[in-house]
Amino acid sequence: MRICLIGPPYPFRGDITHHTTVLYRHLRKRHEVTFYVFKQQYPSWLLPGRTDRDSSQKPLRDEGAQNILDCINPLTSWGLYRKIKRACPDLLVISW
Repeated sequence: MRICLIGPPYPFRGDITHHTTVLYRHLRKRHEVTFYVFKQQYPSWLLPGRTDRDSSQKPLRDEGAQNILDCINPLTSWGLYRKIKRACPDLLVISW
């Protein structure tokens, strides 16, 4: 099955980033998965703290993510839409 997964990955901090990265790892064991991720989660003036990056001792890393989305530039959503339409996946998963 061809799957497109969209969401925030490591190195961003937060539970949803860990969930999305673990979901990607498990899905790609059995399926062809394309992982589209954010270049940045939100503008720096909205940051709760100094950084949006995870500073864990044992970080959750995974290769294969394509940095496409940018919350500040809505045109990146159109680019992602075109990529997904061309890929014609069987399933689209959006981590929210």
